[in-house]
Amino acid sequence: MTGLGLVHRRFVKPLGLPLPRTGFVRHPDTDLVDDDGCFDEQRLTTVFDRHAKVFGGEALTIAELAGLLVSRLYEDGRKGMKHVLLLPLGIGATVVEWAALFWVASTLRDGTPVLEKESVRRFYTDPGFFDDAAERLARTRASRSQTYQGTARNTLQDWLL
Repeated sequence: MTGLGLVHRRFVKPLGLPLPRTGFVRHPDTDLVDDDGCFDEQRLTTVFDRHAKVFGGEALTIAELAGLLVSRLYEDGRKGMKHVLLLPLGIGATVVEWAALFWVASTLRDGTPVLEKESVRRFYTDPGFFDDAAERLARTRASRSQTYQGTARNTLQDWLL
């Protein structure tokens, strides 16, 4: 039974875990969760192959992430009036979700902040992702607090959050 977990008295594989059964509220803005509520690895690969050009399908820059969001807006608009009427909420959820993920999980590649495909995969499949992200942010804030400018930035973030 290695690699299996028990959810509602059923054994399931972690990558095939139906997210609604775990209390996850699913919305279609990312398109990385299939119709059954399971994380879809192929969709993740497709998104990164399509949008992550600078780092060969492995990491999104801020500009590429913005392109992904614009593309999503365009695709939703083409689906019909129902989607057009719901766009403001969907757009807001999409922007907040991806921006927050970029903020907590971005790394530097060649001096450029990027969101790596592995980080997005872990966000959907690994509960330890949140602990790792919290530890990394705490380390960043601690090192930043060594300067006056860093302390001011930390204070501003505390106030905003």
